[in-house]
Amino acid sequence: MTTRIVLTACFALLMACTPSLTMESGWQKGAKPVTPYSKVLVVAISEDFDRRRIFENALADELIARGTSATPSTRTMLTTDALSKDTIAPMVRANGYDAVLVTRLVNQDVDVKQKRGREVLKATDPGTDLWYGDSYYYNVYTYDFSVTWEPSTLVVNRSAKVTTDLFETKEGKLIYRIVSDVKISNSESFDQNTDVAVMDDVATATARRLRSDGAVR
Repeated sequence: MTTRIVLTACFALLMACTPSLTMESGWQKGAKPVTPYSKVLVVAISEDFDRRRIFENALADELIARGTSATPSTRTMLTTDALSKDTIAPMVRANGYDAVLVTRLVNQDVDVKQKRGREVLKATDPGTDLWYGDSYYYNVYTYDFSVTWEPSTLVVNRSAKVTTDLFETKEGKLIYRIVSDVKISNSESFDQNTDVAVMDDVATATARRLRSDGAVR
């Protein structure tokens, strides 16, 4: 693979939030293959090896589940190995991959605001369970009140742009790209409040788009 892989952008640490995701994708003119690629090497660009591994495994698993042979680059690399064309090219030659998927973060913005604490007043209608059996006049004029305090919180809104590039390995050309826009905001659901969950969502959507566009089998 002769096309230079840019290493300056790290793959996103997509923080404790719930994402919304939109995607655009397209082929280079005349580059769409007659048949989808069936054996791909999955690469994530990151300075953090663990995050590379998490995303690569998630995307590879999604591809494998639908019949594509996909291998994470971290499966055969050490944490000390530099990620470059000089380390990727031997993997391609040794294993006969017909395509390489390279995912990287290209931009992200973070906006943090403080939501002030406040008192919340709740009125409770006592209903009809009254000792003298006549609730009408009592309910018109009398209610039970409770006051609770909602503490101040930080509202974090993050946007990230992630690209996934498909390179054919015969000439090393970039032939297809997905651009993913991720909008992230605070969530009360802890299951969705991890960067791993966000990366899983991006991996799932990426695999689905690759398949629907005929990029992989």
